[in-house]
Amino acid sequence: MTVGERSSHHFIDVASAKLAENDREGAFADLKRARKVAPNHTRFHPSVRETTAALLRMDAHPSNELSAFGSWTGIGTT
Repeated sequence: MTVGERSSHHFIDVASAKLAENDREGAFADLKRARKVAPNHTRFHPSVRETTAALLRMDAHPSNELSAFGSWTGIGTT
């Protein structure tokens, strides 16, 4: 595992914790930070997909940015 992957894993874990605390904005911010440091690791990480899917479900009208992030991870917006 590279340094970038370790850092992204931290942000992915923090995003999950923030979502559990209902901090949706903070969760998405940490997912974006994970993507910045290790895009490939983030894109295919199961927790990223779970957290992103939950964020999309929680918002009746997700932002274009969140929808695009969901598409980037392969989960889409439905």
